Amino acid sequence: MENAGHWFGRQFNNELTFIYKEASSFEVRFDESVHEIRKACKRLRALFRLGIKGLGRKMEGREERSFKNIGKKLAGARDEHVQTELCLELFQSGFHRMPNEKEEIKVLEWAQTCFGRKEMNVTELERWVQRKIYKEALHARALPLEKVRLGNFYKALKKQESVMNKLAKKAATSSEPELFHRLRKEAKIFYYQYEKLSMLDPKHFDPKKGARFKAVADLLGDIHDLDVFALSCVEYEGELPEKNALLVMALDRRFDLVEEVKEAW
Repeated sequence: MENAGHWFGRQFNNELTFIYKEASSFEVRFDESVHEIRKACKRLRALFRLGIKGLGRKMEGREERSFKNIGKKLAGARDEHVQTELCLELFQSGFHRMPNEKEEIKVLEWAQTCFGRKEMNVTELERWVQRKIYKEALHARALPLEKVRLGNFYKALKKQESVMNKLAKKAATSSEPELFHRLRKEAKIFYYQYEKLSMLDPKHFDPKKGARFKAVADLLGDIHDLDVFALSCVEYEGELPEKNALLVMALDRRFDLVEEVKEAW
């Protein structure tokens, strides 16, 4: 089996290289690249947690925030794209047609107002992402990887699963958006750590378990998108075509997805 510290360094470099490549694609596939970079930053944060705990110590304040600012910088662009697509999809499924030109303009105005994607200079954004990644990577690469222990990886994963399951137990008797949001974040960290470690030591990991937690994490992501959509509908003072009907459809769909999560757990 590959040395734990060497494996960590290789996985870390792979994710960094991926982000550099995606940032270079902003000109031709902006929305997709933003999504991929945000996912890669989450994988890096999950991996970084493993690396720190693989050394047998706790995360420090700066380490807890590592790679988070990049995702936050791109959050508005991602939310505007996702929420526009969600609104159009709800409209089509509810009214069995796409919005007409006037209605679609109103949808775009709603998304721009609520999620505030500013006009971005993609060249400047590309450079910002790459500079930020470089600075964050300097600290991670300074870790004494030769001291990383595989057993500590397993302990960290078990603890993360415990944190996730405690939240899931609370969620079993609640539909509170904030609780499901916290569960979504912890489930993502667990899934990414499980996925990464299964590459290092496949015989100790069940692919079916990994697939199940990915499916649950995806459901929790859909619930979060619906929560964001519903809140924006309530708070938006402008005109959104069929707003009340769309809100009801979003809440109905959320109810169904919450039940799916509870059954899947």
